[in-house]
Amino acid sequence: VDFFHKVAHEIKTPLAVISGYSQLAVMEIAADNANSETIDNLETIQKEVLRLSDLVTKLMKYSDGEKDIPFFSNISIEKLINLVHSICFPLCLIKNNIFRLLTNNVTHIYGNEELLLQVIINLVMNANRHTENGTIIVNVTENNDFVLFDISDNGSGIDKEILPYIFEKGFSGDKSSGLGLTICRDAVEIQGGSIYVKNTDDTGTTICFSVLKRRVEDE
Repeated sequence: VDFFHKVAHEIKTPLAVISGYSQLAVMEIAADNANSETIDNLETIQKEVLRLSDLVTKLMKYSDGEKDIPFFSNISIEKLINLVHSICFPLCLIKNNIFRLLTNNVTHIYGNEELLLQVIINLVMNANRHTENGTIIVNVTENNDFVLFDISDNGSGIDKEILPYIFEKGFSGDKSSGLGLTICRDAVEIQGGSIYVKNTDDTGTTICFSVLKRRVEDE
């Protein structure tokens, strides 16, 4: 059962992106306002379909007993952030949320691009689910040997009674799968970092995670 929950959660993200961009494209076409942005939206849908196909292939390998070892390398922050924007922007737009990404001149990070993308998307989607007519910000900074990602919103916040349990597998305070934050935690820890709630109250939430700036061997 746990395996199928994880499969459903992993597939849910690209499907949500495809749904969001489809809605935007339909609205633009219905209003006879199709333009270059509509083409960009359709191209993003195509990319997400390919990502979904790749995910299904990996899951089939996993079911056959094959497990991929994550590949770690230097990753361009600009490229990563552009991917995040293209995927998350329409989802935030549908709920009338402003979506901002701040890199603060941070240029590179060491890790696995797919895992990092999954973590950021999961956290932004969580923030978007609990925020409406607000602002969601991904803020990237450096701190000694680590790059820090702060994902903040001005939504409803996390109930203090459930706060100690939100990273536990299967726990959910909003009837979701209860796997999103667990997946984030595992993905971050695999890359040598940590994840935690920086602050939360009725004015919003900030979740922070860290990943190594460079390979330890490079020090």
